[in-house]
Amino acid sequence: MKVIEHKHVIPIIRNTLNALDARLVDHGYRVAFLMEQTLRHAGLFEGKELRDIVMTCFLHDIGAYKTEEIEQLIQFETWDIYQHSVYGYLFLRNLSPLGPYADIILYHHIYYRKLRDHDIPYLLVSQLLSLCDRLDVYQLEKPLQNVEAFLRQFEEDYFSKEAIDLFLSADAQCHMLDQLYVKHQAVKVAVFDEIPFTESEGKAYLHMLSYAIDFRSEYMVAHTITTTSVSTTLAALCDYHPAEMEKVYYGALLHDIGKVAIPVTILDFPGRLNPHDMAVMQSHVTYSMKILHGVVDEEIEHIAVRHHEKLNGKGYPLGLKEEALTISQRIVAIADIISALIGKRSYKEAYDLEKIKEILQEMAEGQYLDDSIVHIACTELSHILQTVKRDCTPVIAMYQEIRRDYEHMIETLAGESRT
Repeated sequence: MKVIEHKHVIPIIRNTLNALDARLVDHGYRVAFLMEQTLRHAGLFEGKELRDIVMTCFLHDIGAYKTEEIEQLIQFETWDIYQHSVYGYLFLRNLSPLGPYADIILYHHIYYRKLRDHDIPYLLVSQLLSLCDRLDVYQLEKPLQNVEAFLRQFEEDYFSKEAIDLFLSADAQCHMLDQLYVKHQAVKVAVFDEIPFTESEGKAYLHMLSYAIDFRSEYMVAHTITTTSVSTTLAALCDYHPAEMEKVYYGALLHDIGKVAIPVTILDFPGRLNPHDMAVMQSHVTYSMKILHGVVDEEIEHIAVRHHEKLNGKGYPLGLKEEALTISQRIVAIADIISALIGKRSYKEAYDLEKIKEILQEMAEGQYLDDSIVHIACTELSHILQTVKRDCTPVIAMYQEIRRDYEHMIETLAGESRT
């Protein structure tokens, strides 16, 4: 069983980030195309290194999903946008398979004149990214009549001469600007197909996407890893075979992937949601269906998107009943509830063990949850929570470290931004 096929890695990334803002995803793909063409023409990189650098460029604005700079980036009303670069750098460095290339993201909104005297990894690539990033926005909003004249006015100031020369040389041969902005062709980043993603790389990108969702909200950071930990522990207690355990693991990991489309103000709302906001929150399952359908193993997809269904048919979004819900789907549904009950929010403390057991047993009696799995969960709850603590501690520590690093780097880079 393959969790995700090579050909589906890019689609699931696009599906996930499209759910939040399609404009940045399309922008990222166009920039990746320009970067691939330029780097190939220059002969700077090849093989997996070229693919991973181009992937980094595709995701160059991923930090905006956290810092809420999306509108600024789309409009480009100012050059002074670097917060998302810092978060994107920290995110890719710590939480993705692209850590070695994270510096490319960090410096793509810092002027060349500020950087040329420093020893910075992949500085030329970062400069090319800055150039392609800027050009794409200008060409869409107010097409340039003379691209070379536009770029040359910033030579050795905003962009290095070397980056400008390489880009213009590549365009003269490959005509990529004409393809994108004159003929409006549906271009393809070929290196993503030429160098297949391994299964382990595909899984790493699934983890990256789960972190991309979780790290939008402090509460969500612990929720997904808790749900995954409880799910796999319950599956083990149910004597699952390793292959089936893996399906439960990835189903739990991806169970809230649709929350990337839910506003943080709703995710972190300090109290009971009103009917309208509750409907918005519940729509995350529909988004999950759209994101996962056809790009992950079908059983994993169903485990992920059915965690709010109930045995008595009173769940959502499909109102499925007992006969339609597998044991794996029931396990993740129970794990999701346990995670919510032990989670501490601004408006509630974590429930103690006895209260958690009481709530689970009441839901089993009401035929919302599987009574046999609830029995196992209640019997082994102390063990389950010990496992959760073990699994969650390093993730929470990483989140806190990233926040500290972010605040420190923002303060430092504020003086490096354009004055």
